[in-house]
Amino acid sequence: MREKSLESLEFRGMEPRTIGLIVALLVLCSVLWGTFVIVPAGSRGVVLWWGSVENRIMNEGLSFKVPLAGG
Repeated sequence: MREKSLESLEFRGMEPRTIGLIVALLVLCSVLWGTFVIVPAGSRGVVLWWGSVENRIMNEGLSFKVPLAGG
């Protein structure tokens, strides 16, 4: 069995472009994750817009919401 030298196992840092791409991907995923809400069966969802109650409700099931603006 051939042994590897310590130089070949050394961790090389990521490039700034790669780190930026990973951060942008994580932000995009978190925004998309906050776009949908599931209202349980037998319940109604109260729609909030920046803390004030809207004049509509969400029915049970999967619903769309504006990320970062609702509660």
